[in-house]
Amino acid sequence: MVKKKKPLRNTIKAADTTQHNEKHICGEEICREFVERADDLITRVDGDGKLIFANRAAETVLGVNPEACVGLSVFDFIHPEDRNRTREWLNRCLRDRVSSATIEHRHLSRTGEIRQMLWMCTFQYDTSGRVLGVNSISHDITERKKVEEELAVFKRFAQASGQCIGMTDLEGRIIYGNPAILQLCGIEDLADIQGGSFSMYHREEDLEMMEKDVLPTILREGRWVGETILRSHTGKLTPVIAHNFLIHNERGEPFCIAAIMTDISERVKVRGALENSEKRFLELANTAGEVVWTATLDGSRHTYMNSAAERVYGRAREEFYQDPELWLKVIHQDDRQRVMESAQRLLEHGHREIEYRIVRPNQEIRWLLDRARVIMDAAGRPSEIGGIASDITSLKKAEKKLEKEDQLLRNLLDLQERERQLVAHDIHDGMVQDIVGAKMLYEGTVRDCVGKTQLGEQINQVEKLLDRAIAEARRLIRELRPLVLDEAGIIEAIKHLISSEYADPSFQVELVFPKKLDRLNPMLEGTVFRIVQEALTNAKRHSHSANAEVKLIQRDRQLYLEIRDHGVGFDPEKIPEKHFGLRGIRERARLFGGHATIESAPSQGCCIAVVLPIAEGE
Repeated sequence: MVKKKKPLRNTIKAADTTQHNEKHICGEEICREFVERADDLITRVDGDGKLIFANRAAETVLGVNPEACVGLSVFDFIHPEDRNRTREWLNRCLRDRVSSATIEHRHLSRTGEIRQMLWMCTFQYDTSGRVLGVNSISHDITERKKVEEELAVFKRFAQASGQCIGMTDLEGRIIYGNPAILQLCGIEDLADIQGGSFSMYHREEDLEMMEKDVLPTILREGRWVGETILRSHTGKLTPVIAHNFLIHNERGEPFCIAAIMTDISERVKVRGALENSEKRFLELANTAGEVVWTATLDGSRHTYMNSAAERVYGRAREEFYQDPELWLKVIHQDDRQRVMESAQRLLEHGHREIEYRIVRPNQEIRWLLDRARVIMDAAGRPSEIGGIASDITSLKKAEKKLEKEDQLLRNLLDLQERERQLVAHDIHDGMVQDIVGAKMLYEGTVRDCVGKTQLGEQINQVEKLLDRAIAEARRLIRELRPLVLDEAGIIEAIKHLISSEYADPSFQVELVFPKKLDRLNPMLEGTVFRIVQEALTNAKRHSHSANAEVKLIQRDRQLYLEIRDHGVGFDPEKIPEKHFGLRGIRERARLFGGHATIESAPSQGCCIAVVLPIAEGE
């Protein structure tokens, strides 16, 4: 029996059906593979929110194995604070029979991790409108939300900032500007300039620099900082310092250019004033007779010297700039170490003053008085040192001459004291002894002539003359140099002076002195005695004071002498030139390297204070 063949069309149809089924099965496998491998969480839930299916991402997002998810409520994985809102949203979608909808909420995994998710759902219904299931893709937008929050914070900061903040695209079109920059540009609304070119807010002469320097630098290095001029809508020019930097998108590609600008109008004014001040300073410095200089903080290099340096040092200023050690080389070799030590003290104390010698190229030696200070910057930090060096060669010569003259005066005073001492001794040992001998002889003669009344008047006269001669001789000795000064020292000499010259009850003198006072150089003791003698004589004659005090103190190789009265006082500035007493006190103190101060005022008495150095060995 021959088998009947099937029609060709049936065979083709069967083949087409088989091929269609194979394609369908293949398509489902591809879709399932895609769903399983997807990074986003893909789920299917029923109308009550119970999970029917979850892909492998459930392990990462929910912290639960996909198979273990089935039967669990999807709301168990939504943050408690977002559950009610999400449940109400889902019920509303089912009630309104929407086909698709999205919502943002937070997922809470079983591991406690919180993720911000975008839940995108599609709803399936049967013919009667009953929900068959809800298919959803949950996309993790945690990072995006962080960026959005950061952008929101930035925008709030930018809107409130007093700094001028703006952004342009890479073509220079304005994207954003905060209120501060809008105000600087004279614009009320961002919309008025958005999309416009930033070039309209710059001067024509600055545009070439922007195109050839600024923009290429930003694109090449990522930033540019510098000063520029911003031109407002009304034409007002405002100097600003601009910090421009490149912003990249999430793919690392240049996206736009941001700028933070600061109005430096006041700074520019101050800078202009400072420049004018510096210009005037340089003009004054170059006309000054003293050397004005500045140097680095460590003193290793001069940064400025005025024109007087060339006259004082005999060298061009450029020599000091080229050779940083020249300033030390020109200092006399005997003074260099002392100058270097003073430079260290300058950094420690902030200032110093020193005298030293320099040697000019022609070997001439000159003296300088150098006053220096540490110079602070605007922040109060030490930045450099500077000073003024005065040529005091003439003054030093005058001082040398004065020293010689002072020494000559001291020698003359010493010679005078010695001569007085010799004369006093001669009077004491010669004339006084003769007179005393004559008086003794006279007294013996008188005893022999007792009863001879006719000689009484002549005898009385002789006695008076002898007493007067003895008193005058002793006065001359005290005036010349009291012998007690050489024999017992200054304290006993002053005591003798007070007891012999100021025994008058109407003028009492109190002497205050230390228990022990070292013997001094005879010349210095003579000077102290003469000062006390002169001061007490003036007080007794002119002060109308009932008392006076003399104090002596020896401390730290210094002798302090004070003579005070409580009389009518006077104005020290109005003492007639012909009165040499107080001047003599000052000169005597000066000649011995000390000084005397005279304090007085009408009705305030007078105080003479003298300080005298005690040389070693005295």
